[in-house]
Amino acid sequence: MSYRMLPTAVISASYFINAIDLNYLGKRTFHLGRLTSEIYFSNRLNWTNYFQYNTQRNNFNVNGHVQWEYKPLSYVYLVFTNNYNNDFLVKN
Repeated sequence: MSYRMLPTAVISASYFINAIDLNYLGKRTFHLGRLTSEIYFSNRLNWTNYFQYNTQRNNFNVNGHVQWEYKPLSYVYLVFTNNYNNDFLVKN
């Protein structure tokens, strides 16, 4: 699912279910949920946030970056990323 508020923003959400049946080894079901937001301040400056939860690793991931094009085909990125467990304690 995606909602576009062009030219200023895009918000996307997705959800995946993976059901695995390995006969003698058992059955497992994994869930993956994502939320992405992009904000465009100008055609040369944007900010993207990415949130993901994965039940296979019991991991909540947060990623954000700012991208600035200071001259054509020349970019500067400022990136933040972090992983949390189910209790929102930092994993790394």
